[in-house]
Amino acid sequence: MNPIALSSPVRLSEVHGLITAAARCWRTARDQRAKVQQRLYTLVIDQDCGMLAPVLNGLLTLYETALGRPIVVGGTRLSLDEQALLGIFDGAHDQHRAMRCSEGMAAAFSCAVRSARIMIAKVLADRIEPCGPSLLSPTSAIPMAGERLFDWKNDERPEPAIRSALSGLIPSGSK
Repeated sequence: MNPIALSSPVRLSEVHGLITAAARCWRTARDQRAKVQQRLYTLVIDQDCGMLAPVLNGLLTLYETALGRPIVVGGTRLSLDEQALLGIFDGAHDQHRAMRCSEGMAAAFSCAVRSARIMIAKVLADRIEPCGPSLLSPTSAIPMAGERLFDWKNDERPEPAIRSALSGLIPSGSK
């Protein structure tokens, strides 16, 4: 695998916080029939992450489509949907039942997850230290005590894992 220029490792907790805040902002904007991408941009621009607004919008739109129902967000605690999305995003989700969506939808969502991983890592790393990048392989970016940003070792197609992670979140009888 070719190394990717990253200026600094990005903490998993920061990525989780970003995705959770974006999911909640996205849900509120959708429920209010507001301009979703504009709201997401407003959310992330103060952290120099404005480029992530369309990335997060696409990821969350495909996640909701794959679920076959509206995303449920939490309040003081993470919802099951938020937990599953974070697990899918960092490769840690371990449920084993099939997601009830088409193969095409699963493939599209898988691409959105991969794209979001790349963009979030790039934008957050540039924001942390835009000067003086070092060459790091994605597998060597270990922020703290073995905490990994993403599970890059898995060369298998992630669609079955994504379907598995979402299976318990889809109402019975949905497709």
